[in-house]
Amino acid sequence: MPESENLKSLAKHHATMAIFLSVHKIDKLVKDLITEYNEDTPVAVVYKATWDDKIIINDKLKDIDNKVKEKI
Repeated sequence: MPESENLKSLAKHHATMAIFLSVHKIDKLVKDLITEYNEDTPVAVVYKATWDDKIIINDKLKDIDNKVKEKI
């Protein structure tokens, strides 16, 4: 993301987002997004999307970080 932009400012639009290559920063992503999105917002994390061993995790924003840490 360009330095002039940040996730919190983009979240203010309450639009559907696709965030790439950030699973290793899941804690920070949740912390930033939960300031603008409802904690019950549905979230999907797709890990290794095009690989045979892909993992898809669905949960609410407030719980997705723990679920990702359990599975990945």
